[in-house]
Amino acid sequence: MALAGALRGAGPGVGVIFAMTFAMGCGISICQPALPSLVAQWFKRRVGLATASYSNGLLVGEMVAAGLMLPLVVPLVRGSWELGLAFWSLPVAATAVLVAVFTEHRQLAEARRAGQWWPDWQDRQTWHLGLLLGLGQIAYWVPNAFVADYLKAAGHPEYIAASLTSLNAAQIPASLIIAALPGLLVQKRWPMLVDGALIVASGLGLIFGGPDLAAFWAGLLGFSGAFIFVLNLALPPLLAAPEDVHRLSAGIFSISYTCAFLGPLIGGAVWDATGAPVTAFLPVVVGAAIMAWLAATVDLTRGTGARRPAASQPASAS
Repeated sequence: MALAGALRGAGPGVGVIFAMTFAMGCGISICQPALPSLVAQWFKRRVGLATASYSNGLLVGEMVAAGLMLPLVVPLVRGSWELGLAFWSLPVAATAVLVAVFTEHRQLAEARRAGQWWPDWQDRQTWHLGLLLGLGQIAYWVPNAFVADYLKAAGHPEYIAASLTSLNAAQIPASLIIAALPGLLVQKRWPMLVDGALIVASGLGLIFGGPDLAAFWAGLLGFSGAFIFVLNLALPPLLAAPEDVHRLSAGIFSISYTCAFLGPLIGGAVWDATGAPVTAFLPVVVGAAIMAWLAATVDLTRGTGARRPAASQPASAS
């Protein structure tokens, strides 16, 4: 990630930046499924807190990098966007050094047993959790893609900055709440059901509430999308066998990112077909309704008894 990220501005034309961005994405796709496995190994008794912590790091890092690029980093590198991109590879390289120096490297028993790496596409739970996460993520990616164009089409571009800021900043409180109350929220059905209802209500509010309230509804969508994101990422260490956490995580991410890609694509197609800008947000509402149904039927118990001490097991999954 660090090397490819730094090289995005190394050559003329768009070929280098696309190739290096693809390589950087490959690094990210390796790291993300690995994180739940690390949580399972390092924080067996505090899965919810650990997941919320690294998820908060993802969200804060995204906001800090985007927010500081123009006002701080670009002037620091004398206006060079190429060096500006390379600058943000420094924290990634530093992380690699910290992991190499300060973490214990040993061949765990579950790692030796983990002969398979390909996700189990025959496992119903892989699809269940992947769609649960992916449909919830539509609540973030569709507004992120269309709220600015919608407000321009509605004749209120002055609300764009507030709406996008609200959409992104509201993600942080969601991860902090889960970090503070993991025992109440993680591996429970009711928070996901409530979150699905909140996404439906927020999507309808964005469609029917008018441009004046766009920032409010966008903020609720950012909050609820991040909430289901963190809740879902905490599940693989709790539900899968130790040697299968990486496989379940990889399957979930593959399905969820496919949904995150298709959601805005469908929203744009609906807008084009109807000529009504607000219809671009329909995938948010439909996806959240399906997500709530999945939350009501998802299996949250498999592997629990083997993964957690009896004293910390939840009384029920609902």
